[in-house]
This record gives sequence, C-alpha cells and structure tokens, in this order.
Amino acid sequence: MASILELCVGLCVGVLYALSMVLVWPITQSMVGRSTINLPYTVIYPCEGTSHATMVNEATIDFKAWLHSDFVPFKAQLSTAPVDGSGAEVPVGTMQWPKMSLAPGHSSVGFTTSIELISQDLFSEQFLNPMFTKGQKMKLILDVRGLRLNELGIYPCPGLHMRKVLICHAKSEVAPAPSTEEIATDMCNPTDMPSEEADNLVQMKDLVLVKTGNRRLQANVRTKGYAMECLAEEESQASIAV
Repeated sequence: MASILELCVGLCVGVLYALSMVLVWPITQSMVGRSTINLPYTVIYPCEGTSHATMVNEATIDFKAWLHSDFVPFKAQLSTAPVDGSGAEVPVGTMQWPKMSLAPGHSSVGFTTSIELISQDLFSEQFLNPMFTKGQKMKLILDVRGLRLNELGIYPCPGLHMRKVLICHAKSEVAPAPSTEEIATDMCNPTDMPSEEADNLVQMKDLVLVKTGNRRLQANVRTKGYAMECLAEEESQASIAV
C-alpha cells in the first residue's frame, strides 16, 4: 500500500513539474538569452606541444533574471570571425565553464580554465594572429547547448541554449603569469582531471584569479600569454557609438 502511495505521489510531483516547466522554461530561456557576459581582462596561454590552452579570466555577468540561480558546469563551443566581415565564422575548440551561482544583476567572477583546441595553428591563424599581428578586432562566439540552471539552487531547468558574441581586441602580446598564482590542477593536461573537473574550477566575487591549489602550473607552459579584452557585441557597439 505504501509503495502505491509513493508511486502516486511521485507521479503527481512529476506531472506538476512538467506543467510548471511549460511556463518556467521559456521565461528562463529568455533570461539567459538577454543576459550578457564580458571578459574585461583575459589572458590565453597556449600549451606548447599540446592541443590545449590555459585561459585566465576576469568576467562580469549581467544576469537578467528574477531569481538567484546556479549554472551547472558546462562546455562552450568556441568559434571566431573577423568583426569587419572579411571572413566566415570558424570553429576553434571548446572551453570548460565552471559552476556559477548568480544573483540577478551584475556579478564579477574570476576563473582559470582549459580550452581544448582543434589545433594550435588554427587557433593562432584565425584568432590570435589577426589581433596581435594585424591589429584586428575579432569575434569570439560562445555557443552552449543543453545548458542547465538550478533556480534558487534546487529547481532544475534543463535543455537551455546560449549563444554569446564577444568582440575582442589585443591588450598585450606578452603577459607573464604571476609567480604566486597557483591552481588546483594543470589546465594544460585536462585529461588528468577527475570527471567532475568543472566543479573544481573556482568562482570568486572580487576578480581574484584562482585560489591556492595543490599544484603550480608549470612555468614553461605559461612563459608567453596573450592579454585581451572581450566585450559583449552590443556593449562594444554602444561604446563605439559614444
């Protein structure tokens, strides 16, 4: 008898959840779509001899939502294209994005992560060289499918998608890593990371890079970095108009 009652309760909860998603999902998708991501300071360190790069980010996010939400760690497909329209959009790799716990409005987070590149040569040819050799502005497109938010930390809203276009320009060609910076694992060897790798990427509120971990990134991996600013396309266009 008890098992039948539990089954009925489970079915009722499932039906209520499905009905609520009919209303909640499109609202959440709209909030994600209207939110903006900016990377006012990012440094990319290509990992020589591998198909990976380390990406150190200071990010600001304007989360246009009504409720506090947790973003479950996800992978973003990366592609790039010239801002002037002289070339087509070209996929260059994927990046890990950490768990984020965001309140409505503006938040600042800092994190270090790994980029899995299609190839180092392609990434340099299509993204780094146009900025740092030719002085061009480049689009960096983040495309995420199957994104999941936990609204209020407990109410899952799966199956979302997000596409953000950032306009990037070079700030400095050589940006040595701070000697005191440490990370929990070597981002140039993400295969050595546990299956919950994205959970171990650290979110912080004050644009601090990464909290102390148990292993330093090898110095020869990060002898040369590429510092850039990447702003949301709409904000970049607004700043030009001003």
